[in-house]
Amino acid sequence: MGNRSYLIINKPGKPQEILFEGNNSLAHFWLLLLEKQDIENVRGTYREAYQPGDEDAEIDTDIKIDKDRALENVGRRRYYIAQAYPELLSYFDEWVAYLGKQPTTDNILFIDLVQVAGFYKSPDEFLDSLLEFYGKVAQGQPAFEKTLSDTSGWDGTGDESFATVSPGYRGFPQVDSFSPIGAQAKTPGRIKALNYTWGAVSLLMVAGLFYLFGLFPHFWQHLLIALLFVPVIFISIRGFLLVEKWSKQPVRKAEGE
Repeated sequence: MGNRSYLIINKPGKPQEILFEGNNSLAHFWLLLLEKQDIENVRGTYREAYQPGDEDAEIDTDIKIDKDRALENVGRRRYYIAQAYPELLSYFDEWVAYLGKQPTTDNILFIDLVQVAGFYKSPDEFLDSLLEFYGKVAQGQPAFEKTLSDTSGWDGTGDESFATVSPGYRGFPQVDSFSPIGAQAKTPGRIKALNYTWGAVSLLMVAGLFYLFGLFPHFWQHLLIALLFVPVIFISIRGFLLVEKWSKQPVRKAEGE
């Protein structure tokens, strides 16, 4: 089943209707509905949810936000999508419009992300990563992939599904793997670190061969050791080429739910 996440609304006659959901994924459009304080407000309950104890105990971990305030927040952050993901702007507008027209009995949106925290070492680390996301939003930095699971999430159980009103929804790849925010980022610093690491490994392999020269005194042994330099050099060069190839490829995830 995976680690689920939900965007929920209480509709007349249909309480707890799932508008959107995720499976092993984090829908970043949902975060644009919130403010930092909304994240901080659930820190205690998230910690409680991950404490050893009665697994059947019900703990309310939903992030609750007034629908009008959520729409105001997401409207203010439209500039971020326009700047960092201009090709997603029309889809983003469709998604916001869909949320705005949903009837509600209490004018509250419920966002359940607690299972996603299971991908992190602790709920605090997860919540801190969400707070870091807002820093990237403020700076206009891309922070997620242009896939359905990373943006709006999958269509939920509503009477009028988002797919029926959004032409862009059906065109998105659906993926179910999850990486913490920034884990897949191919930044210059990360690429340089990989090159340095592989360079150190290559030097260790070469140093090991030189050590063998001193360990074995006979000429025929030296000849065999010298022959090992060819595959070692090949492996070293191949490693650097693979890092370069990886750095130029877009991040893709496995398809399916």
